[in-house]
Amino acid sequence: MGIYLGNAGAIRLRRMFGYKVTENITTSKVNTTTNTLDLSSPETAFVTGDKVTLNRDSGNLDFIVGASGTETYYVHVNTLQGLRFFTSWADALTNADADAQTLQAPTGTYEITLEKIDQNEKALGQISSFEVSTSRDTEQVASLSESFTRNVSTLISGSGNITCFWNYDSSVSLEEQANFFHNLILSQDVQSQFTAALIIKSSDAAAVDGEYVSDDREFFYLVNALVTNVAVSFEATDVVRSQIDFVTTGEIKLLFGNVFNLLQENASKIELEQGGLLQGGYA
Repeated sequence: MGIYLGNAGAIRLRRMFGYKVTENITTSKVNTTTNTLDLSSPETAFVTGDKVTLNRDSGNLDFIVGASGTETYYVHVNTLQGLRFFTSWADALTNADADAQTLQAPTGTYEITLEKIDQNEKALGQISSFEVSTSRDTEQVASLSESFTRNVSTLISGSGNITCFWNYDSSVSLEEQANFFHNLILSQDVQSQFTAALIIKSSDAAAVDGEYVSDDREFFYLVNALVTNVAVSFEATDVVRSQIDFVTTGEIKLLFGNVFNLLQENASKIELEQGGLLQGGYA
């Protein structure tokens, strides 16, 4: 048998909701007192800290003072899906009135698009460990007069946890940081859900005893999951870590193949001959 070390795994994930939405800008949606744009789209899944591009095909975004036809901001999202716009990620989290972009009444009604930047699948950075388990529920079906218990198998469930070195931001556009989960669990509208490939054997990983040669295929679990708990471990003599617990919300696939193209643009799964998802390197 081959012996593999646990240092060749990785996690790649993507949020489960669309990140491009079209809005009609009207005077009633622009709150000039709080400098908030009130969205009407129920499928919108922006979270605080997202970098969002606003675009108007013809004319300027005149509800934002000094804006052109295309602008990029970091957003702060309130509980009613209202957006405030900021020039930095830190300001979006702080949500200070003085730092928010000033809004004014639009000159008329027009359509704009809002799209999250870097919304493709990402590698989760700085993972120190992860665990995933699957279980099969059983149900007793013994009837009267029987002498022994009989059980039948029912539904399959899964759960797991991830431990990362905590970080809140990254200069690597294809890398997601642990702080993503801290924001995700607080977001009611997206229900704390994500899709992930939990890679046990990454490409080119070989057994340390040399029995199996390396290849370019990955061995991984593909799951839709729900974050149930997020904790931070903070000690004066140690690095800060994030602990993320999750449960699966549907089918659990154990696949061996190439990991690429996690989701199509319409958020439906791509069926692949070898099974797999996602493109790109690993953290």
